[in-house]
Amino acid sequence: MRKSEVLALQWKDIDIFNQKLTIGKTLAMDEHNQIIIQEPKTISSQRVIALDVKTIKVIEQWRYNQKEWYFKFGYNTSKDTQFLFTNKFNELYYPQAPNDWLYNILEKYDLSKITLHGFRHTHASLLFESGASIKEVQERLGHKDVNF
Repeated sequence: MRKSEVLALQWKDIDIFNQKLTIGKTLAMDEHNQIIIQEPKTISSQRVIALDVKTIKVIEQWRYNQKEWYFKFGYNTSKDTQFLFTNKFNELYYPQAPNDWLYNILEKYDLSKITLHGFRHTHASLLFESGASIKEVQERLGHKDVNF
């Protein structure tokens, strides 16, 4: 997923029973430097991807942790419209925040530099290595055509 797609995820986007994740919106900044949620730039960016059992378990644990942690501060995060990733005030993160986290980790552990988008490229490479077709990778990444 793109960073802006991850930051726009709500619990209603995750189907635990069918192990699927719906991607249909992105987080962005408007002309007044306010965080907004908008539709993706292209129709192909709107997609449903399959999740494995291990990922589902991590997501379920995160939902439990999120409810427990925010409840201590007086926030009810039980609604399906709750965003998965919010700050300590249960507000959306600015799009730059995940970049800052990554750079801090890379610096702290003296790791080679990679961008968040670089992880998308790595994911694509691993999909190909595991036998996924070009069409499958295109659809999973939300690309308009296979040439991208």
